[in-house]
Amino acid sequence: MLKKCLGAVLILVLFLSVSASALVFKTGDSITIPKGEVINDNLFVSGNMVTINGTVRGNLLAFGSTVVINGNISGSVISGGQDVSISSRLNNLLVGGRTVSISGQSNNVIVGGETVNISGSVSKDLIAGGKQIILQKSSKIGGDAFLGARDTNVAGKIGRNLNIGSNNIIIDSAASVRGNFTYTAQKPVISDQAKIAGTVTIMAQPKPVEKSPQLMSGWFSFQKVIGFLMILLLGILIIIFMPHQVELVTDKMRKHCWRSFGWGILALIVLPIIAVLLMITLVGIPLGTILLFAYLVGAYIASIFVSIVIGKWILDKVGKSNISLIWSLLLGLIILNIVGLIPIIGGLVIFVLFLWAFGALVATRPTTYVEARDAKIL
Repeated sequence: MLKKCLGAVLILVLFLSVSASALVFKTGDSITIPKGEVINDNLFVSGNMVTINGTVRGNLLAFGSTVVINGNISGSVISGGQDVSISSRLNNLLVGGRTVSISGQSNNVIVGGETVNISGSVSKDLIAGGKQIILQKSSKIGGDAFLGARDTNVAGKIGRNLNIGSNNIIIDSAASVRGNFTYTAQKPVISDQAKIAGTVTIMAQPKPVEKSPQLMSGWFSFQKVIGFLMILLLGILIIIFMPHQVELVTDKMRKHCWRSFGWGILALIVLPIIAVLLMITLVGIPLGTILLFAYLVGAYIASIFVSIVIGKWILDKVGKSNISLIWSLLLGLIILNIVGLIPIIGGLVIFVLFLWAFGALVATRPTTYVEARDAKIL
Protein backbone atom coordinates (compact mmCIF):
# COMPACT_ATOMS: atom_id res chain seq x y z
CA MET A 1 0.00 0.00 0.00
CA LEU A 2 1.18 3.53 -0.78
CA LYS A 3 2.95 5.16 2.14
CA LYS A 4 0.65 7.72 3.73
CA CYS A 5 3.40 10.24 4.33
CA LEU A 6 5.33 9.74 1.08
CA GLY A 7 4.32 13.07 -0.40
CA ALA A 8 5.18 15.08 2.72
CA VAL A 9 8.48 13.25 3.23
CA LEU A 10 9.52 13.74 -0.39
CA ILE A 11 8.73 17.45 -0.25
CA LEU A 12 10.85 17.81 2.90
CA VAL A 13 13.69 15.89 1.26
CA LEU A 14 13.58 18.19 -1.74
CA PHE A 15 13.54 21.37 0.34
CA LEU A 16 16.04 20.29 2.96
CA SER A 17 18.41 18.96 0.33
CA VAL A 18 18.99 22.54 -0.81
CA SER A 19 22.06 23.03 1.37
CA ALA A 20 23.58 26.24 2.59
CA SER A 21 26.13 26.19 -0.23
CA ALA A 22 26.03 28.86 -2.92
CA LEU A 23 23.13 29.10 -5.33
CA VAL A 24 23.77 30.06 -8.93
CA PHE A 25 21.02 32.26 -10.42
CA LYS A 26 20.39 32.35 -14.17
CA THR A 27 17.38 34.23 -15.54
CA GLY A 28 16.45 35.52 -18.96
CA ASP A 29 14.32 34.85 -22.01
CA SER A 30 16.38 31.83 -23.10
CA ILE A 31 18.74 30.05 -20.71
CA THR A 32 20.98 27.16 -21.79
CA ILE A 33 23.53 25.17 -19.82
CA PRO A 34 25.47 23.55 -22.68
CA LYS A 35 26.92 20.08 -22.64
CA GLY A 36 30.34 20.14 -21.02
CA GLU A 37 29.55 23.05 -18.67
CA VAL A 38 29.66 22.13 -14.98
CA ILE A 39 27.79 23.94 -12.20
CA ASN A 40 29.39 22.99 -8.89
CA ASP A 41 26.59 24.48 -6.78
CA ASN A 42 22.81 24.45 -6.59
CA LEU A 43 21.21 26.06 -9.63
CA PHE A 44 18.10 28.25 -9.87
CA VAL A 45 17.13 28.98 -13.46
CA SER A 46 14.05 30.64 -14.95
CA GLY A 47 13.16 31.88 -18.40
CA ASN A 48 10.87 31.42 -21.35
CA MET A 49 13.05 28.61 -22.71
CA VAL A 50 15.24 26.64 -20.29
CA THR A 51 17.61 23.92 -21.50
CA ILE A 52 19.94 21.99 -19.19
CA ASN A 53 22.42 19.83 -21.11
CA GLY A 54 25.38 20.27 -18.79
CA THR A 55 26.19 18.96 -15.31
CA VAL A 56 24.74 20.31 -12.07
CA ARG A 57 26.54 19.02 -8.99
CA GLY A 58 23.78 20.05 -6.65
CA ASN A 59 20.04 20.59 -6.72
CA LEU A 60 18.20 22.15 -9.63
CA LEU A 61 15.21 24.51 -9.54
CA ALA A 62 14.08 25.16 -13.12
CA PHE A 63 11.00 27.14 -14.20
CA GLY A 64 9.93 28.38 -17.61
CA SER A 65 7.46 28.13 -20.44
CA THR A 66 9.49 25.26 -21.91
CA VAL A 67 11.91 23.32 -19.73
CA VAL A 68 14.22 20.62 -21.12
CA ILE A 69 16.53 18.79 -18.70
CA ASN A 70 18.97 16.36 -20.35
CA GLY A 71 22.16 16.84 -18.33
CA ASN A 72 23.58 15.10 -15.29
CA ILE A 73 21.96 16.26 -12.03
CA SER A 74 23.58 15.10 -8.80
CA GLY A 75 20.80 16.25 -6.49
CA SER A 76 17.04 16.66 -6.63
CA VAL A 77 14.97 18.66 -9.12
CA ILE A 78 11.99 20.99 -8.61
CA SER A 79 10.60 22.16 -11.94
CA GLY A 80 7.51 23.76 -13.40
CA GLY A 81 6.36 25.09 -16.76
CA GLN A 82 3.98 24.66 -19.64
CA ASP A 83 6.02 21.92 -21.31
CA VAL A 84 8.59 20.04 -19.25
CA SER A 85 10.81 17.24 -20.56
CA ILE A 86 13.22 15.40 -18.26
CA SER A 87 15.61 12.68 -19.41
CA SER A 88 18.28 13.12 -16.73
CA ARG A 89 19.33 10.76 -14.00
CA LEU A 90 18.65 12.47 -10.68
CA ASN A 91 17.73 11.96 -7.04
CA ASN A 92 14.14 13.07 -6.33
CA LEU A 93 11.77 14.91 -8.64
CA LEU A 94 8.90 17.31 -7.98
CA VAL A 95 7.46 18.68 -11.24
CA GLY A 96 4.30 20.29 -12.55
CA GLY A 97 3.26 21.50 -15.98
CA ARG A 98 0.77 21.36 -18.79
CA THR A 99 2.71 18.60 -20.55
CA VAL A 100 5.30 16.62 -18.60
CA SER A 101 7.51 13.94 -20.14
CA ILE A 102 9.84 11.89 -17.94
CA SER A 103 12.26 9.47 -19.59
CA GLY A 104 15.13 9.59 -17.11
CA GLN A 105 15.81 7.84 -13.81
CA SER A 106 14.75 9.05 -10.36
CA ASN A 107 14.36 7.73 -6.82
CA ASN A 108 10.97 9.27 -5.97
CA VAL A 109 8.72 11.25 -8.30
CA ILE A 110 5.76 13.55 -7.63
CA VAL A 111 4.31 14.93 -10.86
CA GLY A 112 1.20 16.86 -11.85
CA GLY A 113 0.02 18.08 -15.25
CA GLU A 114 -2.62 17.93 -17.92
CA THR A 115 -0.65 15.23 -19.76
CA VAL A 116 1.95 13.16 -17.94
CA ASN A 117 4.00 10.74 -20.01
CA ILE A 118 6.46 8.48 -18.20
CA SER A 119 8.82 6.21 -20.12
CA GLY A 120 11.73 6.18 -17.68
CA SER A 121 12.31 4.45 -14.35
CA VAL A 122 11.45 5.37 -10.77
CA SER A 123 13.39 3.26 -8.30
CA LYS A 124 11.04 3.95 -5.39
CA ASP A 125 7.55 5.53 -5.43
CA LEU A 126 5.50 7.51 -7.94
CA ILE A 127 2.63 9.93 -7.29
CA ALA A 128 1.06 11.37 -10.45
CA GLY A 129 -2.02 13.50 -11.02
CA GLY A 130 -3.44 15.11 -14.12
CA LYS A 131 -5.86 14.96 -17.01
CA GLN A 132 -4.08 12.09 -18.77
CA ILE A 133 -1.38 9.79 -17.37
CA ILE A 134 0.55 7.36 -19.55
CA LEU A 135 3.04 4.79 -18.26
CA GLN A 136 4.83 3.52 -21.35
CA LYS A 137 6.03 -0.08 -21.81
CA SER A 138 9.57 1.04 -20.97
CA SER A 139 8.52 2.58 -17.63
CA LYS A 140 9.55 0.85 -14.43
CA ILE A 141 8.31 1.78 -10.95
CA GLY A 142 10.27 0.04 -8.20
CA GLY A 143 7.81 0.82 -5.39
CA ASP A 144 4.18 1.92 -5.22
CA ALA A 145 2.35 3.95 -7.86
CA PHE A 146 -0.59 6.23 -7.04
CA LEU A 147 -2.27 7.69 -10.12
CA GLY A 148 -5.20 10.10 -10.32
CA ALA A 149 -6.46 11.33 -13.70
CA ARG A 150 -9.36 11.46 -16.12
CA ASP A 151 -7.65 8.94 -18.43
CA THR A 152 -4.97 6.49 -17.32
CA ASN A 153 -2.97 4.10 -19.50
CA VAL A 154 -0.56 1.66 -17.84
CA ALA A 155 1.79 -0.51 -19.89
CA GLY A 156 4.86 -0.51 -17.65
CA LYS A 157 6.10 -2.53 -14.70
CA ILE A 158 5.06 -1.75 -11.11
CA GLY A 159 7.29 -3.22 -8.40
CA ARG A 160 4.70 -3.12 -5.61
CA ASN A 161 1.12 -1.83 -5.49
CA LEU A 162 -0.79 0.09 -8.14
CA ASN A 163 -3.55 2.49 -7.05
CA ILE A 164 -5.62 4.35 -9.66
CA GLY A 165 -8.51 6.77 -9.40
CA SER A 166 -9.71 7.61 -12.90
CA ASN A 167 -12.70 7.88 -15.22
CA ASN A 168 -11.11 5.64 -17.83
CA ILE A 169 -8.39 3.06 -17.23
CA ILE A 170 -6.48 0.92 -19.73
CA ILE A 171 -4.14 -1.77 -18.39
CA ASP A 172 -2.08 -2.87 -21.38
CA SER A 173 -1.08 -6.46 -22.11
CA ALA A 174 2.54 -5.54 -21.34
CA ALA A 175 1.69 -4.23 -17.85
CA SER A 176 3.04 -6.01 -14.79
CA VAL A 177 2.04 -5.41 -11.17
CA ARG A 178 3.87 -7.39 -8.50
CA GLY A 179 1.58 -6.23 -5.70
CA ASN A 180 -2.12 -5.39 -5.39
CA PHE A 181 -4.15 -3.40 -7.89
CA THR A 182 -6.82 -1.04 -6.49
CA TYR A 183 -8.81 1.14 -8.82
CA THR A 184 -11.85 3.34 -9.33
CA ALA A 185 -13.10 3.77 -12.89
CA GLN A 186 -16.24 3.96 -14.98
CA LYS A 187 -14.90 1.96 -17.93
CA PRO A 188 -11.81 -0.08 -16.97
CA VAL A 189 -10.16 -2.05 -19.74
CA ILE A 190 -7.82 -4.67 -18.30
CA SER A 191 -5.99 -6.94 -20.72
CA ASP A 192 -6.06 -10.67 -20.01
CA GLN A 193 -2.32 -10.72 -20.71
CA ALA A 194 -1.56 -8.14 -17.98
CA LYS A 195 0.29 -9.71 -15.05
CA ILE A 196 -1.15 -8.81 -11.64
CA ALA A 197 0.38 -10.86 -8.81
CA GLY A 198 -1.79 -9.55 -5.95
CA THR A 199 -5.48 -8.97 -5.46
CA VAL A 200 -7.63 -6.69 -7.62
CA THR A 201 -9.95 -4.40 -5.66
CA ILE A 202 -12.64 -2.27 -7.27
CA MET A 203 -13.62 0.83 -5.31
CA ALA A 204 -16.95 2.70 -5.64
CA GLN A 205 -17.29 4.11 -9.14
CA PRO A 206 -17.90 7.85 -9.59
CA LYS A 207 -20.95 9.16 -11.42
CA PRO A 208 -20.42 10.31 -15.02
CA VAL A 209 -19.52 13.94 -15.52
CA GLU A 210 -22.15 15.56 -17.73
CA LYS A 211 -20.12 18.63 -18.71
CA SER A 212 -17.47 18.44 -21.39
CA PRO A 213 -14.17 17.34 -19.77
CA GLN A 214 -12.18 19.33 -22.34
CA LEU A 215 -14.15 22.49 -21.59
CA MET A 216 -13.87 22.03 -17.84
CA SER A 217 -10.14 21.30 -18.05
CA GLY A 218 -9.48 24.39 -20.15
CA TRP A 219 -11.55 26.61 -17.86
CA PHE A 220 -9.80 25.16 -14.79
CA SER A 221 -6.35 25.86 -16.29
CA PHE A 222 -7.40 29.42 -17.15
CA GLN A 223 -8.65 29.99 -13.61
CA LYS A 224 -5.41 28.64 -12.15
CA VAL A 225 -3.30 31.04 -14.22
CA ILE A 226 -5.49 34.06 -13.42
CA GLY A 227 -5.61 33.10 -9.73
CA PHE A 228 -1.81 32.81 -9.61
CA LEU A 229 -1.33 36.24 -11.20
CA MET A 230 -3.92 37.85 -8.90
CA ILE A 231 -2.37 36.55 -5.68
CA LEU A 232 1.13 37.42 -6.97
CA LEU A 233 0.10 41.01 -7.73
CA LEU A 234 -1.65 41.38 -4.37
CA GLY A 235 1.39 39.97 -2.60
CA ILE A 236 3.71 42.43 -4.36
CA LEU A 237 1.46 45.33 -3.31
CA ILE A 238 1.42 44.10 0.32
CA ILE A 239 5.22 43.79 0.33
CA ILE A 240 5.63 47.32 -1.08
CA PHE A 241 2.99 49.17 0.94
CA MET A 242 2.80 47.08 4.15
CA PRO A 243 6.38 45.89 4.80
CA HIS A 244 6.00 46.09 8.58
CA GLN A 245 2.95 43.81 8.52
CA VAL A 246 4.81 41.31 6.35
CA GLU A 247 7.71 41.30 8.80
CA LEU A 248 5.36 41.03 11.79
CA VAL A 249 3.38 38.04 10.46
CA THR A 250 6.29 36.11 8.95
CA ASP A 251 8.37 36.62 12.09
CA LYS A 252 5.48 35.18 14.14
CA MET A 253 5.30 32.18 11.80
CA ARG A 254 9.01 31.44 12.11
CA LYS A 255 9.43 31.99 15.85
CA HIS A 256 6.10 30.58 17.07
CA CYS A 257 5.26 27.87 14.57
CA TRP A 258 3.11 25.59 16.74
CA ARG A 259 1.43 28.49 18.51
CA SER A 260 0.50 30.00 15.15
CA PHE A 261 -0.85 26.65 13.99
CA GLY A 262 -3.00 26.42 17.13
CA TRP A 263 -4.33 29.93 16.61
CA GLY A 264 -5.13 28.97 13.02
CA ILE A 265 -7.29 26.02 14.07
CA LEU A 266 -9.04 28.11 16.72
CA ALA A 267 -9.68 31.07 14.41
CA LEU A 268 -10.91 28.88 11.58
CA ILE A 269 -13.63 27.43 13.81
CA VAL A 270 -14.48 30.22 16.26
CA LEU A 271 -14.51 33.40 14.14
CA PRO A 272 -17.35 32.33 11.79
CA ILE A 273 -19.41 31.25 14.80
CA ILE A 274 -18.91 34.63 16.48
CA ALA A 275 -19.83 36.43 13.24
CA VAL A 276 -23.05 34.41 12.89
CA LEU A 277 -24.00 34.98 16.55
CA LEU A 278 -23.50 38.72 16.11
CA MET A 279 -25.73 38.73 13.03
CA ILE A 280 -28.46 36.83 14.87
CA THR A 281 -28.70 39.64 17.44
CA LEU A 282 -29.74 42.01 14.60
CA VAL A 283 -28.01 44.99 16.22
CA GLY A 284 -24.73 43.16 15.72
CA ILE A 285 -25.21 42.68 11.97
CA PRO A 286 -22.73 45.43 10.94
CA LEU A 287 -20.06 44.12 13.33
CA GLY A 288 -20.70 40.51 12.31
CA THR A 289 -20.47 41.44 8.63
CA ILE A 290 -17.18 43.28 9.16
CA LEU A 291 -15.77 40.33 11.12
CA LEU A 292 -16.82 37.85 8.43
CA PHE A 293 -15.32 40.04 5.70
CA ALA A 294 -12.03 40.33 7.62
CA TYR A 295 -12.08 36.56 8.13
CA LEU A 296 -12.43 35.91 4.39
CA VAL A 297 -9.75 38.44 3.48
CA GLY A 298 -7.35 36.92 6.02
CA ALA A 299 -8.01 33.43 4.68
CA TYR A 300 -7.33 34.61 1.13
CA ILE A 301 -4.04 36.39 1.82
CA ALA A 302 -2.65 33.67 4.11
CA SER A 303 -1.02 31.98 1.11
CA ILE A 304 1.01 35.16 0.52
CA PHE A 305 2.71 34.91 3.91
CA VAL A 306 3.26 31.15 3.52
CA SER A 307 4.90 31.76 0.14
CA ILE A 308 7.16 34.48 1.51
CA VAL A 309 8.32 32.33 4.43
CA ILE A 310 8.98 29.26 2.27
CA GLY A 311 10.71 31.26 -0.47
CA LYS A 312 12.83 33.27 1.97
CA TRP A 313 13.79 30.13 3.91
CA ILE A 314 15.14 28.54 0.74
CA LEU A 315 16.94 31.70 -0.39
CA ASP A 316 18.44 32.21 3.09
CA LYS A 317 19.75 28.64 3.04
CA VAL A 318 21.56 29.27 -0.21
CA GLY A 319 23.08 32.58 0.85
CA LYS A 320 20.63 34.96 -0.84
CA SER A 321 19.18 36.54 2.29
CA ASN A 322 19.44 40.10 0.94
CA ILE A 323 17.34 39.46 -2.14
CA SER A 324 13.95 41.18 -2.44
CA LEU A 325 10.97 39.57 -0.74
CA ILE A 326 9.20 39.67 -4.09
CA TRP A 327 11.51 36.89 -5.28
CA SER A 328 10.72 34.95 -2.11
CA LEU A 329 7.01 35.40 -2.83
CA LEU A 330 7.36 34.23 -6.44
CA LEU A 331 9.42 31.18 -5.53
CA GLY A 332 7.05 30.26 -2.69
CA LEU A 333 3.93 30.63 -4.86
CA ILE A 334 5.43 28.41 -7.56
CA ILE A 335 6.25 25.72 -4.99
CA LEU A 336 2.76 25.91 -3.44
CA ASN A 337 1.14 25.53 -6.86
CA ILE A 338 3.27 22.49 -7.66
CA VAL A 339 2.48 20.94 -4.28
CA GLY A 340 -1.21 21.66 -4.88
CA LEU A 341 -1.12 19.41 -7.96
CA ILE A 342 -0.40 16.36 -5.81
CA PRO A 343 -3.61 14.34 -5.31
CA ILE A 344 -4.89 14.24 -1.70
CA ILE A 345 -1.52 14.76 -0.01
CA GLY A 346 -0.98 18.11 -1.71
CA GLY A 347 -4.30 19.39 -0.41
CA LEU A 348 -3.46 18.29 3.13
CA VAL A 349 -0.05 20.00 3.01
CA ILE A 350 -1.62 23.23 1.68
CA PHE A 351 -4.28 23.14 4.42
CA VAL A 352 -1.68 22.74 7.19
CA LEU A 353 0.38 25.61 5.77
CA PHE A 354 -2.78 27.74 5.58
CA LEU A 355 -3.54 27.15 9.27
CA TRP A 356 0.05 28.10 10.14
CA ALA A 357 -0.12 31.45 8.30
CA PHE A 358 -3.75 32.24 9.17
CA GLY A 359 -3.02 31.70 12.86
CA ALA A 360 -0.01 34.03 12.77
CA LEU A 361 -2.07 36.65 10.95
CA VAL A 362 -4.84 36.51 13.58
CA ALA A 363 -2.41 36.43 16.50
CA THR A 364 -0.61 39.60 15.35
CA ARG A 365 -3.77 41.73 15.00
CA PRO A 366 -3.69 42.95 18.64
CA THR A 367 -0.09 44.09 18.14
CA THR A 368 -1.09 45.95 14.99
CA TYR A 369 -3.95 47.65 16.85
CA VAL A 370 -1.69 48.76 19.72
CA GLU A 371 0.95 50.11 17.32
CA ALA A 372 -1.69 51.99 15.31
CA ARG A 373 -3.15 53.49 18.51
CA ASP A 374 0.27 54.54 19.81
CA ALA A 375 1.00 56.15 16.46
CA LYS A 376 -2.34 57.96 16.77
CA ILE A 377 -3.65 56.36 13.59
CA LEU A 378 -6.62 55.04 15.54
